[in-house]
Amino acid sequence: MKNLILLFISAFTMSLINAQETGISDIDSVVINDQYSVVKKDKKTFITKALNFNYLTNIKANEASFIVAQLQRLVANFDIKTSSVYDNSEAATYNMVFKNNQGEIVATYNSEGKILSTVEKYKDVVIPVNLRIAISKQFPGWAFQSNTCLISYTENNGISKKYKIKINKGKHKKILKSLVFLLTKNTNSGKTT
Repeated sequence: MKNLILLFISAFTMSLINAQETGISDIDSVVINDQYSVVKKDKKTFITKALNFNYLTNIKANEASFIVAQLQRLVANFDIKTSSVYDNSEAATYNMVFKNNQGEIVATYNSEGKILSTVEKYKDVVIPVNLRIAISKQFPGWAFQSNTCLISYTENNGISKKYKIKINKGKHKKILKSLVFLLTKNTNSGKTT
């Protein structure tokens, strides 16, 4: 009940807020959580279930930094059938590019709108806490300078997240590379290993 009330409050609030630029001009939606989003279409506002809820669950958008999760949710809620490139006369795949200030996602959709794979790249995002702590312990006194996060997702093989992190201490600099997650999805049992 509490979630339902929050959904309606968010829908009302959305009509009062100006949309931020997302890099895609024909989308007018705000994601409330991984399962639902508020969509404005033809001057009507309604709540809809995320088209690619499984992608969001597997990619763990709720654990990502805000800028990453925002773009991932936009990709998950994109309806390929509303795109000008969509052709329902035959089965096809569609590569779509989504961008914001700090990142880019190239997503491949099937003709039903399901995400088959993504390749994602982000610059200077919040590094996961456990990784920051590990680096700080291994390199005491060093400062984080910049980072790049690479994420690849495929429906059948799961997720790979890699970080390239630049740290410095005075005039000394280091580049660290870390494979944070490598998940493979067993499609027969539904389990992730």
